[in-house]
Amino acid sequence: MRERSLCSRSRTRIRRALVTFAALPLAFLAPTALALTADDVTVTLNGQSLLPDLECVQDSFGSQLSCFGQNLSANDGSWTIPSIELHFGGDDQFYAGMTAFFSVRNDLAETETFDFFQERPFSSTFPFNEYRSYATIGATLVDLGADGALLTDVGTPIFTGSIDGSPVQTELDPPQTVTAPPSGSVAFSASRSTLTVKPQISIGQHATFGLSANDLVAFDFSQPPTAGHHVVHFEVAPVVIPEPGTLALVTAGLASVAAHRRRA
Repeated sequence: MRERSLCSRSRTRIRRALVTFAALPLAFLAPTALALTADDVTVTLNGQSLLPDLECVQDSFGSQLSCFGQNLSANDGSWTIPSIELHFGGDDQFYAGMTAFFSVRNDLAETETFDFFQERPFSSTFPFNEYRSYATIGATLVDLGADGALLTDVGTPIFTGSIDGSPVQTELDPPQTVTAPPSGSVAFSASRSTLTVKPQISIGQHATFGLSANDLVAFDFSQPPTAGHHVVHFEVAPVVIPEPGTLALVTAGLASVAAHRRRA
């Protein structure tokens, strides 16, 4: 009788330990939200910061930062942004993303190169082996001068997603040429996901292209005469595979329970 009581108590202890071991991965999946502010993020067009001209607000949890603006101009008068809307979403540990809706007009009498850049902090301490990035870029090219519009690559991909400052994903690789008829428009887009590295510091995205004189490209819905994604978006999230040590811990607990059941 005493032996049976001891076995019963042992099984109870093992079950409790197993529940604790099994709960370890779930504890890792309880992310702590990062309260993003405008001071934490970077948004530039051709090296000029756009943040001073944007109104930024946090959601009620502080984990998403949204910024809005209209009629932004280059310091040298070379371009105008009729509208822009930015979102920095996610949390500090599990996943992070960024989305940009904007349109930009070339105010020069010649083709101009544009480089839009958006970055946010992100470092994950989750015990996951693999991460996946997701990218979408799409826009409508609009001719404003009745002479046709042209958008091209400038020797680099039109979209580049980066982790910790290094490129990890590209879309619309060279050569790329998009043309709109006189007084017309045309849409273009690309979307894909790929396995990538674990972020340690930050994630970011570039949209880089050449745009013909006095024409406009809309990565938003301000001028959507043709269907398209109309967005620049990049996010990174783990492929949920626990580290071998965590799996070994759970497996050992299961094996112990099985062994004691056989003895009983």
